[in-house]
Amino acid sequence: MISPKRAGKSKKPVSSSSDRPAIGITCGRESAADWVPTASGRLRDFLFQDYVTAVEHAGGLPMILPPTAAVETFVETLSRLDGLLLTGGGDVCPAMYGEKRGPGLKDMDPQRDACETAALREARKRGLPVLGICRGIQIMAVAFGGTLYRDLPSEKEGFSGHWQQMPRARHSHHVRVTRGSRLFRILEDVFVPVNSHHHQAVKTVPPGFTASASAEDGLVEALEDPVHPFFLAVQWHPEGTFDGDAPSRKIFEAFIHAARRALSS
Repeated sequence: MISPKRAGKSKKPVSSSSDRPAIGITCGRESAADWVPTASGRLRDFLFQDYVTAVEHAGGLPMILPPTAAVETFVETLSRLDGLLLTGGGDVCPAMYGEKRGPGLKDMDPQRDACETAALREARKRGLPVLGICRGIQIMAVAFGGTLYRDLPSEKEGFSGHWQQMPRARHSHHVRVTRGSRLFRILEDVFVPVNSHHHQAVKTVPPGFTASASAEDGLVEALEDPVHPFFLAVQWHPEGTFDGDAPSRKIFEAFIHAARRALSS
């Protein structure tokens, strides 16, 4: 068990509203009860607050993006954004990467998969800065031809320790960052402690991408497009440790910096 060094509460944003880039933050959906027990449930959008807080405190203007009925509507929002943050959530549907449903899969949302996949492809074309977190690295891999382990416990016995039972503000293992990668330039370190709470993971890296970090057991922990201005995803949750360690803040600050450059260009 690894505890991050406490650095005190993060400071309030210092950027003025005129130079704060608009960051679209994806969210999940869940069934919620209607007004009366006899009525069928309705879908509601949800998002953990720490994603919004990390974006705000790093200097961005957070804007929540729910999955939409029309994929085109979701993609259209990119024209109003300076950066896109893909958050954690339910499992990616295995049909997206040519697999059948297996054990351990849960909380799948095909419409969210479709919206985020289309948005990722368009963002890459436009050069829009993108940061993916947990599910975000998985949908990024799938969107460009990679594959996933559908359920690590049942598919790969050698990969362990990726479902921590501690709060997300705590670290549970380390990742090794590839020297020369964008992630290495951001973190300025090759051995970084992270939190971990996932049962799916990248199995094959998509063409045109590089794996820029891996766990001690060899599991892919970060992906990036080396020729894009900022197209990066990590398997851990830096929003959960944003207040507690420098690496987490560096990731968000680098993302917001890239989005600010997009805003000014």
